[in-house]
Amino acid sequence: MPSIKDKSTRELIAYQYTGPCKRNKTRAMIAVGYDEGYARSGDGQRSVYANIRVKQAIERIDAENKEISEQVAGMNDEFVMRKLLAGLSLAETKRDLVAIARFTELIGKTRAMFKDKVITDTTEQAELSEQAAHDADELLKLHRKQSAGPQLHKDTG
Repeated sequence: MPSIKDKSTRELIAYQYTGPCKRNKTRAMIAVGYDEGYARSGDGQRSVYANIRVKQAIERIDAENKEISEQVAGMNDEFVMRKLLAGLSLAETKRDLVAIARFTELIGKTRAMFKDKVITDTTEQAELSEQAAHDADELLKLHRKQSAGPQLHKDTG
């Protein structure tokens, strides 16, 4: 039987409880390796889930999951395009041709540049799409200016 005194056991219980076992205490304990009878008993669950360190591990994982959910909820077209352009810039710096091709493809998909994408927009959505395309063009121009570096001008004097 796993020992609750072991940090890895506490972390695994918290992970199983908050993740794959979907907050089912019995299934989480069984997944960690506890005997099914002990996991189903009230005494077994009390001894494991009343442990302050198990509670702290569960709270920590819940806080991390909440933070990730908030980050995903805050994503919008501009955020995604900025991340793609930053990735493209890094790939160009490293001269990673595979990554450059992938980021370029993703930018194209974001802008619906490929024919395999079927768009059934209403008039209002089409206007929004035009605005998003315009914004993406502006971001791309800005990216090109920043990644071009200093420009050398021909001496006309």
